[in-house]
Amino acid sequence: MSIHTKKIIFITPQFKNGGGNRVFVELANSISRFSDFNLEIAYPNNSKELNHYKVEDKVQIKAIGKNASKLTAKLFNCFLLFSYITKEIKVNNSIIIISEPILCSLLWAIPSKFYKNIIRYIQADDYNLFNDLFVLKNRFFLFSFKTLTRLSYKLNVKYVFNSHFSYKKFIGVSKRKDVIEVIIHPSVDKKIFFDRKITDSNSLNHKVSICLVARDHPLKRTEDFIAVWSNLNFKIKSKVQEVFFISTDKLNKFNLDDFTVIRPINDQEIAEIFRKCDIFVSTSLWEGFSLPPLEALNCGVAVITSNSGGVSEYAINEFNALFYEPTDRKQLEQKLILLINDNNLRNRLVANSKIKTQDMTWEKSALKLMEVL
Repeated sequence: MSIHTKKIIFITPQFKNGGGNRVFVELANSISRFSDFNLEIAYPNNSKELNHYKVEDKVQIKAIGKNASKLTAKLFNCFLLFSYITKEIKVNNSIIIISEPILCSLLWAIPSKFYKNIIRYIQADDYNLFNDLFVLKNRFFLFSFKTLTRLSYKLNVKYVFNSHFSYKKFIGVSKRKDVIEVIIHPSVDKKIFFDRKITDSNSLNHKVSICLVARDHPLKRTEDFIAVWSNLNFKIKSKVQEVFFISTDKLNKFNLDDFTVIRPINDQEIAEIFRKCDIFVSTSLWEGFSLPPLEALNCGVAVITSNSGGVSEYAINEFNALFYEPTDRKQLEQKLILLINDNNLRNRLVANSKIKTQDMTWEKSALKLMEVL
């Protein structure tokens, strides 16, 4: 990459709450603290949804196009975005870092001579991301997306990955042997997500509290926890003080009578809920990385997680977390009962988590990204 490059542009599909967007915000924030690069997060102006991310003053946010709701207008904004990217590369030799698979499938719109300035940061199993049709709704659209994704995997841009899981999924579909495994982990802000237990878990009368990040997306499997909770007997439930559902989704399709729903306005509020709890549960079918369990671990919470792929970057079964097989509600129920009943096990998992995750910081991830540049 040219030493004259002075601008890095992170490209997102929308600037709303979501794991992929959080990664780009945190990386941009970290780079802004130790470099003189101009940093920007750009996106097609296709949504009015908001986020609760704290963005450093040196990081500019740029919405491309007029706010759009119709499909044709959204596609036009995407066209404007790629025109903007091409101009930035050509005029300013800018570095483009892009992740979202639908936008990545349109990279062919950029002349190949500019590919040297493009980094594709793969954060999930892109090829299978929309198999549930929750977003694409239509099998023809799914077929089109998969075709474009396979084609985009052939482009000679630079690739980095958030986990070994994401890399293996990419290689499995692309069949490429020339793409090396460069892993840049997401991480956790330890100034926000830190261990300061509010409850006394060693008290004989202590009732545990449980939390999870609840989503209405089929891949997140929130319904598995709800089904397991409804199946628990009264004796086990009587040992639980409260169950928190942390979410910005509507969750209208779920019966939430037994749960306290938290609509966080910032990361500090999420971290405070974590610190009130003894157990965090992650139920995803699969994840490219999965940030919430890592953040919970740093807040001193014992974690139960599905064996969802990317979570293995920082979680080890029966060392600092308990795993169960995705969608296996019986296994989830067994692990949940075990942790509710066993304070010593909870304490051991928490103690071990500090050993495993102490070196994971956004600054370290940002420095590795700069090495790639």
